[in-house]
Amino acid sequence: MWTRKQLLLLFCCIGGIGGFFYRFLNMDYLDKYIPTTFNVFQQPNINHYIESVVQLNFSLFELLKIIDWPEPPSAVNNFYFSTNPQNCDYRLLNPRDTYRVGEFLEVLITARDHKGQPKSYGGDFFQAKLHNTKVRAGVTGQVTDHGNGTYLATFLLPWPGNAKVHIRLIHSSEAVDVLKRKRESDPGKVYFSGYFHYNDSSAVVECNLEVSGNDICKYTDPVSGDTWQCVRPQKMPCSSLVFHSVGGYRKVTNALEDSLLRRSVTDKTIPGSVPPINIQSDQRFSGLISKLPSCRPGQESRQPSGFYYEDTWTSLLCQGRHFPEPSSALNCLRGKDIHMFGDSTLRQWFEYLERFIPSKSFTLCAVNVIVMV
Repeated sequence: MWTRKQLLLLFCCIGGIGGFFYRFLNMDYLDKYIPTTFNVFQQPNINHYIESVVQLNFSLFELLKIIDWPEPPSAVNNFYFSTNPQNCDYRLLNPRDTYRVGEFLEVLITARDHKGQPKSYGGDFFQAKLHNTKVRAGVTGQVTDHGNGTYLATFLLPWPGNAKVHIRLIHSSEAVDVLKRKRESDPGKVYFSGYFHYNDSSAVVECNLEVSGNDICKYTDPVSGDTWQCVRPQKMPCSSLVFHSVGGYRKVTNALEDSLLRRSVTDKTIPGSVPPINIQSDQRFSGLISKLPSCRPGQESRQPSGFYYEDTWTSLLCQGRHFPEPSSALNCLRGKDIHMFGDSTLRQWFEYLERFIPSKSFTLCAVNVIVMV
């Protein structure tokens, strides 16, 4: 039997030997050891979940609010009750002989139907600009819908000299309503053609994001993950798809809807009684522009975001750089990769870049310049 004194002496010896090994031997790997964590089920944080859902719903609400457009109070069944650009007019509020750079100009737009009667509801799509063709200057105006057939166009006066108000009716409220309903009820207005080749046989079938029928081929883009479908051609596998192209457009409008969208009432200048505006210079406005911060990603936009003067864009958001010569643009882009994602409008910008900078100055390939349209 071990006595109490012998046991105490044994434990002291063991402790001393352990301390010796820890002190003089390389035990770093023990210090770096991290015990394995077990996948223990934890009850979800319901408050965090609710907060995430609320934030998501708020973001969706904000997006829907941006694209929201007022609807006519009732369905229009007569073309003559729609907005006629030739019967609309606008006038200057609180007119003065002269204005100063940096001030605002307000113009009241009145919408009228084909019988000349003022509209009692809003929803018309007007575009407004202030311009001077002689000095190649222009700035957009912000249009506010009062909901009663009248609209307020507000313009910043950013350059000295003369300026002329120009307002166009892009679509009547009735035409906007048609476009909105067709967008929601007929998503397949544009269809595509898929070309299949298998052995010595060829076939052309309809393709789209979704196609009707049970016998279909489903495809997934390997990069974006987007899916689309094609009608399966007879006696051909889905893998025999060679390429696809735009097939055409389906007619989804009736005679009344066609009249609301025809060219004679679409994107037309409306008459007005506003004479050219005389604007005097103000150095304080130029000083404010010179104090703008440097441009960086993620900056909030404003209305207007800038203006053209002498065919040169001036940002009202930040200190934008100008590249009047190809060499200056090339110096900025040298050693950089350009990734361009967008639609046909962005393709036009890329084509301009190709014309502006000599083609031998950069390499067009999947590594340096990517163009996806």
